Amino acid sequence: MEIRNFQEFIIALCNYWVDHGCIWSQPHDANMGAGTFHPHTFLKGVGPEPWRSVYVQPCRRPVDGRYGKSPYRFQHYYQLQVLLKPSPSNIVDIFLKSLEHVGINLKNNDIGLLEDDWKGPTLGAWGLGWEVRANGQEVSQFTYFQQLGGIDIDVVCGEITYGLERLFMYAKGYKNALDMPFNDYFTYGDIFYQNEYEFSHYNFKEANINELLDCFNKYEQRVFELCEKGLVLPAYDFVLQASHAFNMLDARGAISVSERQRYIARVRDCAKKCAVQYRAEREKLGYPMLNILDTDARKPLLSSRNNLVKISSESNEERIYSNNDFSNKKSLNILFELGVEEMPPSFQVSARDELKQKIVDFINQKQDNILKSYKSYSEIPYDISEYIKALKDAKYSVQISSRRLSVEFTNIPRVEPKQKIEIWGPAEKVAKSSDGNLTQAGLGFCKKNNIDSSCVKFKEKANGTFLYAVKEIVGEDFPTLLAQNFKEWCYALSAPLKMKWLPAELSPTFIRPVRWILALVEDKVIPLEMFGIASGRKTYGQRILHPEAILIANIYEYNKSLENAYVLNSIEAREEKILKEVHALVDKVDGKLFKDESLLSKCIGLFENPQVFIAEFDKKYLRLPSRLIESVLREHMNYFSVTTKDEKNLLPFYIGVANYKCADVEAMIEGTKTVVVGRLEDGAFYYDTDLATPIDEFRNKLHDQLFQSGMGSLFDKSERAKKIARQLYTNLSPKFSDQLKNVDLQLIERAAELCKADLKSGCVQEFPDEMQGVMGGVLVREQNIFSDVNKSLLVAKAIEEHYMPVGAQASLPSTVFGAILSLADKLDSLCIMINHGAEVKGNKDPYGMRRYALGIARLLGLKDEINSLPISVKEAVALTLNILKETHKIAPESEVKIHAFILDRIKATLKEDFDIRSLEALSLKLISEPLVKVKSFAHAIAKALEQTGKGSLLEALIPYRRARNLTLNWNDQNISTSLFKEKEEAILFEKLITLELKVKELHAGARYEELLIMLASLAEPMASFFDNVMVNDPDGELKKNRLCLLMRIRSLYEDAADFSLIQVQ
Repeated sequence: MEIRNFQEFIIALCNYWVDHGCIWSQPHDANMGAGTFHPHTFLKGVGPEPWRSVYVQPCRRPVDGRYGKSPYRFQHYYQLQVLLKPSPSNIVDIFLKSLEHVGINLKNNDIGLLEDDWKGPTLGAWGLGWEVRANGQEVSQFTYFQQLGGIDIDVVCGEITYGLERLFMYAKGYKNALDMPFNDYFTYGDIFYQNEYEFSHYNFKEANINELLDCFNKYEQRVFELCEKGLVLPAYDFVLQASHAFNMLDARGAISVSERQRYIARVRDCAKKCAVQYRAEREKLGYPMLNILDTDARKPLLSSRNNLVKISSESNEERIYSNNDFSNKKSLNILFELGVEEMPPSFQVSARDELKQKIVDFINQKQDNILKSYKSYSEIPYDISEYIKALKDAKYSVQISSRRLSVEFTNIPRVEPKQKIEIWGPAEKVAKSSDGNLTQAGLGFCKKNNIDSSCVKFKEKANGTFLYAVKEIVGEDFPTLLAQNFKEWCYALSAPLKMKWLPAELSPTFIRPVRWILALVEDKVIPLEMFGIASGRKTYGQRILHPEAILIANIYEYNKSLENAYVLNSIEAREEKILKEVHALVDKVDGKLFKDESLLSKCIGLFENPQVFIAEFDKKYLRLPSRLIESVLREHMNYFSVTTKDEKNLLPFYIGVANYKCADVEAMIEGTKTVVVGRLEDGAFYYDTDLATPIDEFRNKLHDQLFQSGMGSLFDKSERAKKIARQLYTNLSPKFSDQLKNVDLQLIERAAELCKADLKSGCVQEFPDEMQGVMGGVLVREQNIFSDVNKSLLVAKAIEEHYMPVGAQASLPSTVFGAILSLADKLDSLCIMINHGAEVKGNKDPYGMRRYALGIARLLGLKDEINSLPISVKEAVALTLNILKETHKIAPESEVKIHAFILDRIKATLKEDFDIRSLEALSLKLISEPLVKVKSFAHAIAKALEQTGKGSLLEALIPYRRARNLTLNWNDQNISTSLFKEKEEAILFEKLITLELKVKELHAGARYEELLIMLASLAEPMASFFDNVMVNDPDGELKKNRLCLLMRIRSLYEDAADFSLIQVQ
């Protein structure tokens, strides 16, 4: 039946899943941001009881309101949710057939499964799966739950979420959801336009923030009260209400990016409480639904729950390998393929590299195991040497794509050679009894090594007589050996996140579910069981173009079979194909590909049969910021931007990579255009709305958004940053008279006032990483906040750059103005956070404190970059805390903690390029002096430490350390020359007086190599002093005077650096 409208579309999808064993649940009568919140997903997913349901859930995401002006972005919309527990082995195929069921021809459209490591932070939930796209349009999400409510799942659920409006628009070619026919009489807009307009207005402007905060607190309280009374289901309804209150606060801009983490954690704690209690109550009831449905996830779900069949190996028993096969061959060709549901691109590269290394290690180990049995190469028998040569000459290939990981061995030896090895046992006196028989120790040796007692004898060695035997080792056949190793290699592959899809006793975790194993030696199947399934000779082609199984008769057919099934299995082949087609297409429009290595790597891994295309969008969108357009294309579509040849401007084209060659390529490209235009329209909506709003209006809204609890609003933060920037400018402007000649205090303060204003803009809220700072600069330029356009440009540039550097390798601001503003912002953030007790624990850095610290260090000269600022960490922190104390109580230990935190980042960065001893010696100066100078000193110390012998720094540090040890409890430096009794005292003192002035002068001039030479020159007079002068003289006055002299020597060294931290032999 042809689907004519949205209503029929929904009914068709629901019927499809009902026919596949699901109950048709109804929407839950509470506001929720996604269908996952529905109790029939969240709570039913917890525990071991099976479950299958489908339902349509109205969803509310207040922040997505567009007043009914967006073609597909609404604050109220519908999701169709499917939960299959356990997830059947053919769930992806079932899902794809659901798309065909509602009229989407898979071969006419570019259908792709893109990695989606899903997290539901407010639910304490996470899972692995994919975002499903059709011609670039996200139409559904597919997730294997791994945790719900903070509980590791008992039975893996497969969750499918359909975005109904977008899916219907895509299936029927509508460009605006409001135009969709809901039924034969009404459009979607007829029903929902006014709803969208009014609720958008309410969400963004009328919802009472204080009331929402109060509601959130009350809902949270009720959750725990009701759980205490055993009423977990009513309690969970209050979780939903608390979550919605949080979403409303988010839409009102009442919660900062960092503060929102605290609210998310509060909702999560509520959800966890309900999940844990729900599971406990079901356990008390004995899990009453446990046996209603089959829970073996290896059985594919068919149309009836009672008609489940077990997957079995398709291997032909007559062609299964045994270790007696191919006895007439010296070498064999062996192939393994692991068939996996779509693997993330990032994993593919690392997995291939790991496997290659494991194979190299395996072959080397096999060679070493043989060679260690012989004292020299001349002792190696001919057959053994031939085996070693064959091992070296054997070839291997590791290939990987989104759905398969293959390892192929060519001309690998058939079997390990037999070896005779000597085995030594216990000493004769232990192994031989008085009657000449073997003792228990001797018999134990035989049993341990599987040797008949009649085959052992006693033999002399240099240190006595011992039990001895020669044992013949029969080598393993390589097909069996490699099969076992392939299994172990795959199990050991590292990945940031692995998932389970079967019980632990059946399969270990992996990056995605494993669905087939191909294992062949020549034309026979190698018996192998891994990941809960048995090996065979089956493989599969490209998922859409060739979904049928392919039987591989022998390994020589493998690569050709994949090619015929539309699979390019080689990473290099896919990269070459993509780049060749890309450059040909951009040349046709006289453009240049916008360089994006990470996106290229992603496309190489996503598509087994990549097909490159170029498409054009309307030039009118080029008025949008380039960063916004690039973000839309890259982040939302995985498409490349195209620039002019000089790379200065974007062209109205984009390059896409399709998953395969669609039957109707032009229709597919038109489909992508619809999605791109929709995304650009969404961006234009924000952009135009933002430009129509005065930037100071955005700034005033910062009053309503917390920066962090107890740290004021974002408005307060910008005021603090203004004062810090003003002080930095005052301190630094004399040193940058040329760079700051057009910048005055008014510009500095205005830039600081406005630098966070764009956080309240629509563009930044939609594209935070790409547009924060950028949109602020656009607003300043376009709204001409200064009558002098040049001043507007200067302020705009500084605001654009004040988040820089955004990463360890990212650029610093291109202007000193921007660097000052950036430093002020980061100093405020880090200092106030540490002062309020924020901490970094292990890998957890929720507030980005390490990023702030590294940014501060780089702005202060950590990497000798242009526009770094020549002040010390100590000075920068001191002026910041001096400003913070105007509005906040400064904890006594805060300054020390801030110094230590920044110092850790400095050392972690510098240790790769500096002698660690020089860094330790200069630890205090890394904080108290400008970093550029300290690094120069560190290089000089490292160079000096390379020299040994007479006149070296190392030689001088030996008597210096002795002087230090003698004065550990001494501070006095008042020397009386009249008390000198030995000439060595006077000589050392005269040398000291000469050096003190000189060393101070050299340090001030950053002439560190000369300074260290001066310190080294004290080696001889100090050594002579210790050889001829008794420091601890019986005469107390002489002793005190000599300690004062040594203390003065010690101070000379330690004023330059803490040389006590340099170990000297």
